[in-house]
Amino acid sequence: MGEEISLKILRDQLESLQEPSVSCKKFEDASLIADKELQKNLSFSYASLPLKIRLTNSKIKETDEIKEKLEILCYHLSLLRNTTLTKDYKTAKKTIHKLFRDELTSMKVVISDIENFKKYIEELDIDLQKLLSATLPLDYKLTLEKEHKRHISGLKDAYAGHMSTLRNIGTLFLQLNKYIFNDSEFRTYLSKEMQDITIPQLAVINA
Repeated sequence: MGEEISLKILRDQLESLQEPSVSCKKFEDASLIADKELQKNLSFSYASLPLKIRLTNSKIKETDEIKEKLEILCYHLSLLRNTTLTKDYKTAKKTIHKLFRDELTSMKVVISDIENFKKYIEELDIDLQKLLSATLPLDYKLTLEKEHKRHISGLKDAYAGHMSTLRNIGTLFLQLNKYIFNDSEFRTYLSKEMQDITIPQLAVINA
């Protein structure tokens, strides 16, 4: 399983996660995508790109919720760890349900959110490359290229942070799960709750 992951390591990692909206705001402020002069210099085939880029940027801003959902998963892990000390089987069952079946913040939901975030980054990168290939004044192009590289790099770092944190959450769950299932009474109580947790929800741990 590799290096042991503690809740403290996980919380420190959560604290350091970048918020995508910060990078988006810097990009919007520093780039000239929305400038009217830029629109004047774009041919018809490129005219819709600035709006499309702004819309994708808006979608990316909303992915700040990923950090909040990761924090919720971490909170449930903390509760689950406590049940290994208190033998509170009922709370353990509810907590595992939250981790894997909650409609808003389960592992499956967070994995989907992170995958969508990656798609937005790829879409934005492609559209910015297209815009850079348009015939533009040199000063616009240089500014746009600089901000493009900075913005995409920042978003990719945020994505990597999200994935690393999610893997650590999964690893910590497996560590706790191993401990729980060494307890025969715990194992009996939780067997039904655990039996239909499928690999897609845990595959990210070993990705």
